[in-house]
Amino acid sequence: MPSILLPFVTVSKLGSEHTSSLFTGVRVLWGDGLHLLAVWVLLCGGLAPIFLLLSLSGLLVPQRLGWKLVEAQRLSWAARAVAHWAIPEVQVLAVLVALAKLGHVVQVRMGPGFWCYAALAVMTMLAWRDFELNSQFEQLYQRNAITTP
Repeated sequence: MPSILLPFVTVSKLGSEHTSSLFTGVRVLWGDGLHLLAVWVLLCGGLAPIFLLLSLSGLLVPQRLGWKLVEAQRLSWAARAVAHWAIPEVQVLAVLVALAKLGHVVQVRMGPGFWCYAALAVMTMLAWRDFELNSQFEQLYQRNAITTP
């Protein structure tokens, strides 16, 4: 949530400064009549990563605390369905590439929203890695349980 509320990037040139948020691009695309692209960016860059992190947390946290998983099958299915569309790391990379390309033309400062979003990308990747490892171990355990007399 902080990445949505806090300033994402500040660009300044010749004394003029413009601060944008995570969804400024969505508003600009919508305003330019690119409605489908605006919705796509909103879903893949904002809503899907948050949903993925929440569903992975719902699967991994109870397991770590020794609690019984409720609706694990549905959460697992939801996480796998959304994982291909949640692309926070691509947006972080795009901002860093833009910074490298535009750094000599304009002054670009990353705001706290960017760093929160980068943290979301890292947490999502780590949670997904943990989820995949747990899934592989579960499959291996099930195979061994079936084949062991």
